[in-house]
Amino acid sequence: MKKRIKAFSLIITVIVVFLVLYGCTSHKDISGTYLSEVVVKDLLSDEEIKSFTDVGMDFYTEIPMQFVFVLNSNNTFLLSVDIEDFKNKVNKGIEDNTGKLIEKQFKENGILPEQYDLAAQNAGYKDYKDMEQKLLEQMKKACEDELNKGELDIKVEGKYIVKGDEITFTVKDGETYIDEGRLRSDGTFVVPTVFSDSKEAVPVEFKKINQ
Repeated sequence: MKKRIKAFSLIITVIVVFLVLYGCTSHKDISGTYLSEVVVKDLLSDEEIKSFTDVGMDFYTEIPMQFVFVLNSNNTFLLSVDIEDFKNKVNKGIEDNTGKLIEKQFKENGILPEQYDLAAQNAGYKDYKDMEQKLLEQMKKACEDELNKGELDIKVEGKYIVKGDEITFTVKDGETYIDEGRLRSDGTFVVPTVFSDSKEAVPVEFKKINQ
């Protein structure tokens, strides 16, 4: 009887050790939805950033774009961009800066504030306020049309494996590359990502939103 109890205890010990090791290596559960925000300028080349700055639209390069990283419990993942959130932020940026852009152009052409209405009328508007509103609407439509082309409709699918504090991603289409991620003790993970050929990898941090 003692031998049987000893043997049974040994089996239990082996099973417990196996489960502990099993849970601490490649099968750590980090499934959930994670978010990260990357400002537009990190997605652009230096030349593209300059093109926005030259026309007074440097505010656009500071708008944050929200990336959504869904890690499923079956070790598949989906990485995408929240387009609607970005559109709303772009529209807010246009609303806050259209007047500044017009005033910048007026100032560069020597037009004083008291001459704004006359300058707007000469350009075919009722007054300065009408000019500002019409240009705001035009800029919103131009940005909306550009975003609707689908170039930012990013959806990357694949599989992931967790081993220790490392996450290895295998992309389904074989064309997009996602670098190896690294888990942090606070539950976030970081993926070094290259968005532009002219820049080095940007460490993108993803934070879990559903616990």
